[in-house]
Amino acid sequence: FPVTINIHLKLSESEILSEVYIQMGRPDNVIKDIAINVFDNHYRVNIWQSIEHPLMPKAGKIVASYFVTVYDSGEVVIKQ
Repeated sequence: FPVTINIHLKLSESEILSEVYIQMGRPDNVIKDIAINVFDNHYRVNIWQSIEHPLMPKAGKIVASYFVTVYDSGEVVIKQ
């Protein structure tokens, strides 16, 4: 009898972020970006940009946030 094995493709955080930047573009002055696994193959991607404050050089704000699904085929689908 046939046996079915489900293999879930797991992309690294950097691969997910790279695909987000390919599809959505990369904002200027990015100081932090992160892809957090929410559940299964679904991720929350947040991108912080510098506010360029002279007294707080590392201060930033989230300028883009996406809900990302990674399918077994490797396809990355972004919802805004």
